[in-house]
Amino acid sequence: METLNCTNCHGAGKTKHWRNDGTMRVCSCCDGRGTFEAPDLKQLCEAIKGRNPRAVRSRRPEGSREWFLWRMVRFHNGQDVTLPMTATMAVDGDPFKPTLDAAAVMIAQHFTGKQSIGSARWRHAIHGEMPTDPAVLDMPTFDSDKPMIERMEVQ
Repeated sequence: METLNCTNCHGAGKTKHWRNDGTMRVCSCCDGRGTFEAPDLKQLCEAIKGRNPRAVRSRRPEGSREWFLWRMVRFHNGQDVTLPMTATMAVDGDPFKPTLDAAAVMIAQHFTGKQSIGSARWRHAIHGEMPTDPAVLDMPTFDSDKPMIERMEVQ
């Protein structure tokens, strides 16, 4: 299985302390391992799979990669188009983050048949770009499956 160095500590497993006094601490991204193994996309897809076809589970899964993939699929398929910053922080330092995001885009496109709904809405909000399907602008911002802790950021 392929392994890549942590993007935070660059494989050292340690980083300089935030006080910048020369002391080192265990890297908080890789827990001191220094590397990440390639994701098992089949296992990750199984972990986020919902009861219904073409749907993700309603509750947030355990595990940082599972959570990131689940949250990004929800963003791209339009279930929750608030920015997924917390989930993004959960995979900080993971060199396979672009792979996980690409998988999320592909899963969401398979579910909806559309390009990223979340990205389309944000491009419209920030740059004024009109999405291919203007109906995505009238969709709700999130559904009832959004975790309560994340709902607080939109109130």
